[in-house]
Amino acid sequence: MSYVEKICPKCNGTRVVLRKTSNGIVFDDCSCVAQDAWEYKLKLSNVPEKYRNFKLHDLSDDFLDENEEFINIVLDYMEHLPTRIKEGKGLFFQSDPGLAKSSLAALIVKRALEFNFTCYMGRMSRYISFKFEALRNPEIKDFIDKLVLDVDLLVIEEIEKVYMVGDADAMTEILVSEFFGELYDNKKPLIITSNLPRGDLGKLPSHLLDRFDEMITDIVFVGESFRKK
Repeated sequence: MSYVEKICPKCNGTRVVLRKTSNGIVFDDCSCVAQDAWEYKLKLSNVPEKYRNFKLHDLSDDFLDENEEFINIVLDYMEHLPTRIKEGKGLFFQSDPGLAKSSLAALIVKRALEFNFTCYMGRMSRYISFKFEALRNPEIKDFIDKLVLDVDLLVIEEIEKVYMVGDADAMTEILVSEFFGELYDNKKPLIITSNLPRGDLGKLPSHLLDRFDEMITDIVFVGESFRKK
């Protein structure tokens, strides 16, 4: 439910507020208009609700200390985000579960949205499901084509589970290769998360892993948890 649908306490859902000036009363957009537009952007970008309010200060001091080098790389990437997106450069977040990979990926998406870039965030299994459905559904084909061609920044979560949709057959391998080939050809910047190191993604074609070397910087988080105690 959007901010406005909850009934904004400032404007009571009218989306405007009154402001007195020397020339009389002026109608301004309520702050809920911008808030509602922001939430709509997050929804279109498929950012899960549990990550939408994440901020850097949610990271514990212990986590920051243990991962200082890689956190600085992430911060540098965000600081130069327009340039990185133009160059097609991305990040590969790898760690055990529960170490802020998805939270930081969502943070980068939010930063990109502030620059008015278009983004999409989804699991690898979801993208491959789209590729299968696109073989028989023109609407899904149009959607996946727009992800490849029009979206500025793509987040691919749980890439290690790429073959968990259906059987690990030749068609799956073809669709995976085709999907990443299209992303590479279009210099699509990727934020990838994985519970496995890149070297352990043995079922991904070697030429795709080689392409990652050109496009992606590895980020390896360690520790027990990123949450403050």
